[in-house]
Amino acid sequence: MKIHRLKTRILLAFLAIIFVLGVSIFALGFYVIKEDIYARAKRQVGHYLDSARTVYSSEIERIGNALELVDLNSDLTVLQQKIGLDYLYRVEVEEAKTGPSEIVRACVEQGKAIGGTR
Repeated sequence: MKIHRLKTRILLAFLAIIFVLGVSIFALGFYVIKEDIYARAKRQVGHYLDSARTVYSSEIERIGNALELVDLNSDLTVLQQKIGLDYLYRVEVEEAKTGPSEIVRACVEQGKAIGGTR
């Protein structure tokens, strides 16, 4: 009878040690994933988004500078190719005042060049 009791106690002790070690390893793994891998990925995505935002803003600025330097009364196809745009349209002032684009309306109202994103 005592032999079974000793075996049971040893078995329970080993199970308790395995359980404690398992929980500890799980907690350590969870902490490492959360604090190291997840945080690093979040920082990297933020860095990539900042870089993309900078590139996008500089492209908007480049287009604005190019439009200030060219003759806007010349052929639109030639201007489009020179500036490197996918599309380029000329809008009359009266049409621009009532157009759907708030950027174009602001440009007409303020009387100066404005660039931006809708």
